[in-house]
Parts: sequence; C-alpha cells; structure tokens
Amino acid sequence: MAVRRQKVHVVSVRFTQAEYDAITKACEAEEARSLSEFARTAMKERLAAREPEGSQLEDDENALTQRLERVYQELRSTTESVAAMLGLTKQ
Repeated sequence: MAVRRQKVHVVSVRFTQAEYDAITKACEAEEARSLSEFARTAMKERLAAREPEGSQLEDDENALTQRLERVYQELRSTTESVAAMLGLTKQ
C-alpha cells in the first residue's frame, strides 16, 4: 500500500457561478474524484509545463553570457593588435 503525503496547505479561490459551473463540468468529464483533486492536478500540470521553459531560459542566458564574453575577449584582442600596429601600446 502506498503511503500518501499529508497535505498541509489550503488555497481558497472564488469563482463566478459561470466559472464554477464550467469547472465542475470539466471535473466530471475528467472523472476526478473531487473538485479539489481536479484543481490540484491542473495546478501541478501548469507548474510542470513551466519548468522546462524556465530551465531553457536559464540555459539561453548562460549561453548568451558565454558568447558575449567571447566577443568581448575577441574585441579586446583586436583592439590590442591594432594599438600595437599603430604604436599605441602601453609601456
């Protein structure tokens, strides 16, 4: 038998009558055991859908930072080479 984790937080949400009717119909269509289970599952799915996006954004940011660092180093090297050709190097 699986051990269930105890749920410790309650979230209260207010809906218009039309919203509530639509949610209860969707809950029945999904054959959820309760409205609470339906809402919890929907929220968890929404969170799971966001995770890769957040990870991808972080990966993109890291890749951009690395590329900018390479561009900066290349620009610095080029500037030093041009300065040396023009005899403008620091001594």
